[in-house]
Amino acid sequence: MRNWIILAILVALAYYLYTKSDGVDKPMDSAQTFVESTQDKLDKATDAQMDTLEAKVQSLKATIDAKLSGTEKQAFDLLAQSKEKMKQFVDEYCAPSAPQSSSFSKDSQDYICKELQN
Repeated sequence: MRNWIILAILVALAYYLYTKSDGVDKPMDSAQTFVESTQDKLDKATDAQMDTLEAKVQSLKATIDAKLSGTEKQAFDLLAQSKEKMKQFVDEYCAPSAPQSSSFSKDSQDYICKELQN
């Protein structure tokens, strides 16, 4: 019984400090700032790779129109809409022993992979 009373007092004290006092706000703010800065650093690191991939996609769009058929152009446009889809395509179909994509011919797939990996 005594343990429950002590627990209730500790919970009440924690509740008071959290809601009525500013003593807990400063450490929480510094922890939140640390978490946000770490997330920003990670985002910048992954965005840098994604930005280079996106720049390659934009330059590839300008030169690839003559090489693709109508359905391949539509598939490429759908693929180029998001960074994640493009990254997934590169990971899945641009490896040396990768399967052939159902959307692109082998020559088109090889050309796209070569341009995106350079």
